[in-house]
Amino acid sequence: MSNYWLERLGSIVAGGGIIYAAYLGTKDIPMNDLWANESAHRIMSQTGPLEACALGIIIWIYAKWRKTVVVR
Repeated sequence: MSNYWLERLGSIVAGGGIIYAAYLGTKDIPMNDLWANESAHRIMSQTGPLEACALGIIIWIYAKWRKTVVVR
C-alpha cells in the first residue's frame, strides 16, 4: 500500500473514532450540572472509540515516517 493511501486510511479511521466518541458522549445526555463528567465517563468506559482513534493515528504516523525514511 502506498504512503498516500496509508495516510488517507489513518485519517479516516481516526476520524471515525472521533465521530463514534462524540456519538457516545452525546447519546442520552442527562440535563444536570454533571453532564460533562458523565459524558466523559461514558466515552472512557466504552471499548471502541478511543482505540479506533489511536489506531488511526498510529497508521497515519507510520505513513508519515515511511515517507521520510530512505532505505539504501
